[in-house]
Amino acid sequence: MSMPKKSAAGDFPFRMTILRDVGIAKSASGHRIADWQPFTKVWGGEEITTGREFWNAMQVQPDITSIIKTRYVAGITSKMRVVPKQGSSRTLEITAVKNAGSFNVELELWCKEAL
Repeated sequence: MSMPKKSAAGDFPFRMTILRDVGIAKSASGHRIADWQPFTKVWGGEEITTGREFWNAMQVQPDITSIIKTRYVAGITSKMRVVPKQGSSRTLEITAVKNAGSFNVELELWCKEAL
């Protein structure tokens, strides 16, 4: 397997925030409440899965609505979330993290809309 071609800066036009649940908030009844805090900011691009792409994605992950591509960042997991554009009210749950070719060059974050 050959090393993937390095993406150009124009392939990642949006400033995105990766969030992680630090889990320190508690409700009045003592139950843990998700407390999403910034983990890192990255430049990335978002592909909305529609039509044939969505059908292909459904075979592996039925809830995939977007695929975020960004440069490799260690520590991003499927337990995190993404705000796809700075200042956006949208939040995406990361359902899978794919390290392109396992070369630590580029990540694909398979995401679905957070409820």
